[in-house]
Amino acid sequence: MAGHPKISKAQGASRPAPSRPREALPDTAFCLQWLYFELPSKAAAGTTIHGIVVARNVSKSTWPDRKMAGYSVGHFAVRLSWRWAIRGHSGELRFVTGYQGRADLTAPVPPGGTARFDVEIPVGKRSGKHALQLDLLQEDIAWFGDRGSPEMIVPIEIVGPHKPGLSDLPTSFPSGHN
Repeated sequence: MAGHPKISKAQGASRPAPSRPREALPDTAFCLQWLYFELPSKAAAGTTIHGIVVARNVSKSTWPDRKMAGYSVGHFAVRLSWRWAIRGHSGELRFVTGYQGRADLTAPVPPGGTARFDVEIPVGKRSGKHALQLDLLQEDIAWFGDRGSPEMIVPIEIVGPHKPGLSDLPTSFPSGHN
């Protein structure tokens, strides 16, 4: 008898089939051009910044949103994420957080199309000069930056009181200091 294989409830029979295949984009799809951002140059410690980030799809593949990817939680969708860094003594970025949060596409983005992300980004409590690194990713597959596209780096000064606490203590001491 031809037809579909039987699926038990334990295997997800109650979940509807996606409208598109769930798959990784080809390597050539991880190409973007940052067009615009609207983020503050200063932010108060412990608050949330609101902003806009716009990127162009310069690949020949459509970037899927969550609906096109077939998952409500974002698997295989193209999304924006960010992480905070400070500059080291030689100018290199030292990341102080992992990638935090996600912003979703509002619709699939065809080749040559633009993606606008409205972001709400939590600001840390440590004052000083920071950098916010933004990158796109295909969720559960790869970061655009790891596939050769540029990440966006935005300098943001965090202002406000910083009260020293246990997190400020060194985790190791120079030899001879017990």
